[in-house]
Amino acid sequence: MREDFVLSNNILLKYFDLFLSFALAVGGIYIFYPGAMSGDSVGQWWQVLNPERIGTWYPPSMVYLWIVLDKITHGPQGMLIFHFMIYNLSIYILANLFHEKLINRCCYIVVFCLFPPIFFLNGVIWKDISMLVSIAMSLSLLLKFESNGKIILLILSVCFLLFGAAVRHNAIVCVIPYIVYALWILIKVERRKKILLIALLVPVLFFASIKLTHFANHHFVKEGNIAYQMENSAFIWDLWGMSVELEQNIIPRYVFNKQGKKLSIDQLKEYYLPYTASVLWRPYLSPVRWQKSFPDKKFKRDFIDLVIQYPAAYFTVRSRIVLYMLGIKKPVMLAFLFNIYKPETEEHWLYESSKDLDFFNKDALYSAKKIAYYLLTRTPLYLVWVYFVLLLLQFVFIFLYKRVLGKYFGQYLLILSTGLIYWLPYTVISASADFRYSNLTIFCSIIMLPLLIQTIYSFHKSKGDNFKTV
Repeated sequence: MREDFVLSNNILLKYFDLFLSFALAVGGIYIFYPGAMSGDSVGQWWQVLNPERIGTWYPPSMVYLWIVLDKITHGPQGMLIFHFMIYNLSIYILANLFHEKLINRCCYIVVFCLFPPIFFLNGVIWKDISMLVSIAMSLSLLLKFESNGKIILLILSVCFLLFGAAVRHNAIVCVIPYIVYALWILIKVERRKKILLIALLVPVLFFASIKLTHFANHHFVKEGNIAYQMENSAFIWDLWGMSVELEQNIIPRYVFNKQGKKLSIDQLKEYYLPYTASVLWRPYLSPVRWQKSFPDKKFKRDFIDLVIQYPAAYFTVRSRIVLYMLGIKKPVMLAFLFNIYKPETEEHWLYESSKDLDFFNKDALYSAKKIAYYLLTRTPLYLVWVYFVLLLLQFVFIFLYKRVLGKYFGQYLLILSTGLIYWLPYTVISASADFRYSNLTIFCSIIMLPLLIQTIYSFHKSKGDNFKTV
């Protein structure tokens, strides 16, 4: 009996950090169950319930996974459970890679599993969260593969990476630093040949990744359900802002429907908000979400011509959006959204799929909402520029302490580069200053920070001790 007791205690102690990460995941699931859902979330849930209507306005790859999860546990909570479990497991893997002592691993897990801007976002079922947790897991599995060489870890890592890039199409750029790093650790040849091979293989594998994610999102979707110009909404909003700056409507006429063509410049100004593109869903644009007839290529050419013709207006509009996204200008959009979208009328297409949805633990959710709101309004945790400062400072320090970091230097480059390259495209194509757009950059800016601080501290402490000895 005593031996069994000791053995069970050893197992509990050995895997205490794993149990802790799962316990924190269960806590998050308990608070938000069955998951907070915006209109977009409920729209995706409607497609889960009506798979014959799957379209590309929302990422089909996420809907496919959700359908599988719904078979396991009927309801939207399957995706909520997936998000918390995958994210917390990735934190557990990183904790074991970066820290040897159990107490350090546990502190790491608690801090980053409960880090407010990520924890509270994980409670909302959004494609942005699927992207974040999948790429977090992909990066952690890649680093784990580097440490033990098990090929199954690399295969799983690639799968999570491609899924993350498929559910949020702009995340495809994250594949670039991943490919570079994976090839660096896989190719075992002389340094100059390795660099040449990587330079040749990166564009090929990146192009293949684009094709694979596009295939996942379009191949199984019926032709009539494909949205042909979803990304054009960001460009339309830029032209709307440029029109306000120039005090003349420069938006191509074919973008508007009959009612929209009558909009005056004063009305364009009235509807324009520089931090959100919600006005685009008002009934002023052509009903082109599902039509091939929208002149997609012509519109992109016209957009570029207008940018070249009015560069100052374009720069002003884009600069303003970037300032809002960074939190230098307020407000911070959608930092969290703890509700479930429910249409007011039974005629609404989402009424049936949302009418029976409700939170199970409203007291816990209310407490979480108060905490999240306090942190949003009273702390810098939701200001993206803070994380960019952290990102850039870490770039400086990892080069200053390159020799001390050893193998961690390359890992640091991978993580920081991923966070930076993910966010940069938002400077040229983002229609609103939505906080959730920055979630992966926030993750990458903080996840290795304790390791850097510990490394620098240990290095200077050892130098100080050596000096005293002398």
